[in-house]
Order: sequence, then C-alpha cells, then structure tokens
Amino acid sequence: MKLSNLSILITSYNKSQFLNDFQSLLKDLLSLGAEIVIVDDNSTDDSAEILSKMVLEMHAITLITNPENRGSAASRNHALSLATRPYVCFLDIDDRLIVSVLVEMCQYAEVNNLDLVRASYSNLETPNLPVSEDFLDVGIYELSDLSQTLARNLGYWRFIYSRSFLTESNVKFLPTRKDLKSRHFILDDLFWLIAVFSLRGKIGILPRDKISYIYTSTTHTLSSWKTFRRQAMMIPKASLFCLDFYINNPYISMTTLKLLLLNKSLGHMQYLKITELIFALPNFLILSHRCEINRNAQLNSLKQIISLLKRALKNSIYPLFFRAKS
Repeated sequence: MKLSNLSILITSYNKSQFLNDFQSLLKDLLSLGAEIVIVDDNSTDDSAEILSKMVLEMHAITLITNPENRGSAASRNHALSLATRPYVCFLDIDDRLIVSVLVEMCQYAEVNNLDLVRASYSNLETPNLPVSEDFLDVGIYELSDLSQTLARNLGYWRFIYSRSFLTESNVKFLPTRKDLKSRHFILDDLFWLIAVFSLRGKIGILPRDKISYIYTSTTHTLSSWKTFRRQAMMIPKASLFCLDFYINNPYISMTTLKLLLLNKSLGHMQYLKITELIFALPNFLILSHRCEINRNAQLNSLKQIISLLKRALKNSIYPLFFRAKS
C-alpha cells in the first residue's frame, strides 16, 4: 500500500462544520494504507459525536477524546506518541492534504532514508497556487545547511517527518500559551520547527509545483492584526521558554537554535508599536544576552534595537497620521 509507512496525526477542536467534507479525505488515506490518529481536544460542539460515528464506519482510525481541554501542543504530542509508522505528518481538521503528492513524499523519504521531506502548500482560495517560497533547488540537503532559509517560511504541516528522528531527539510541541499564561499566544508550531531545524539530519526538497497541503485562509482584519501583534509581543518570552526547554538536549545544535530564536524575535518585533515594543524589549535583551557571546554580536544587537525603536515609532505614528488625514 502506498501510504503504509505513514501516520497522519490530526487534531480537532470545535470544528464540526468541516467534518462532513473531511470524511472523503479520510477514506482516500485509509484506502492507501495510512494510519490515522485523531485527538479531539474536548470540543464543546458536536465534534466528538460526529467523529465517533465516523470511527464506527471506518474502523482503522484511532480516536482519542481528551477529558479536558489540553491545548493544541499537548494534543499533537499525544497523537505523535500513538503513531506507529516510520513517517508522520500533521493535519488540522479544517485543512486538506493532496494525497498524490503525499505518496511521492513518502516514497522519496523511504528510498533516500530522509529525516524530513518538504513540499509546497497553498490555501483554499487559490488551491493550485503555491504560497510564496524561498525557491530552494530540488534535492537532498543536510538540515544544518538550510536551517536559516527554511525558518523564513514555516508551516509544520507541509513536511513529513521520520518518527524516530523526532522521538529520539525529544522534540515536542511546547505548551507556550499555557506556560506564558497568555490566551492570545498560539504559535506552538513556530517553536516546533525551530527545534526541528536545529537537529542534525537530512531533508529532501520537492519541486515548487508539488503542493501537499491546503489550509483554510484567515482574513487579516484589524482585530486579527491586533491579535498578531499581541503574539509578536510574546515571542521573546516564548523564545526564552524554548531555549530553557532544549538547553541540555544533546541532539540540538544550540548555535543554530539561538540564532533562529533571535531572528524570529526580531522578525516579529518589527510589527510592534512603541508601547508594545517597550513591553517586549526586556525579554529580548535577556534573550540577546543569553544567545550572543562576543562583543561584536552585542554591538549588533544594540543596532538592531535602535532599528526596532525607529520602526516602532513609524508603526505608532503612521496610523494616527492617516486617521487624522481622513
């Protein structure tokens, strides 16, 4: 069977409206021999009931219903612990997989003994158009050679992973929202991939036209941008949490991890307004101190902070200017 080496790990929370359309994808995946693991995170809608009925119809599905809401990170970690196949991929219940490309990824991984394989992804509005890419050449690479390039275009769901590669290195989805005590912070996948890209392994890159994953788009309203900025404010603090979690992990290159955490913090902080930046800055300074070890690096951090302050002033003044003008 073409997907007999793959476990597909699915999390669900209050998305029952997508489940009827989801059944046909599950049937296709099961017909090709994939293992399906679904974790429902104590949904308050009728998701659990619908999923239970689906399992009765399609017996080869493992369904776990959390007795309490544990968050997306804990649910994905639980699903991973239940997987039994050599390779795994992750799926949210409102998104879709392109089965033919998934088969190619599994074959490519198995033939070349790869730790990861990456394909392109798209969204439901333009399903045949890949989301903006880094235009990496097709082929097989050492992960350490691509970690910075890969980290510019995240998305944990567009990869398949060697299960042993993940479990032996003890890479996990971190419960950042719970530990930071912030209901707004939900970027668990960001720190997952930063940790994965800091490991030593081999990755295969498929052609750009190979789209394996199609996600449901989120419209960027004023409210969602405010939520994004709330998350961006927490990135340095979450980066410190990530650093502390992996600091003694012998499988992770700490040099790579520190660099990626710094770059991600800087990348998100450039969207903050001045009051938001002041909130984030103390944790970023601690992160910079812990990640940078020489004087030149410290001077570079000072330049970056000055640049962030200038950008934050623009982010704060421009909206006021345009509001007054209108």
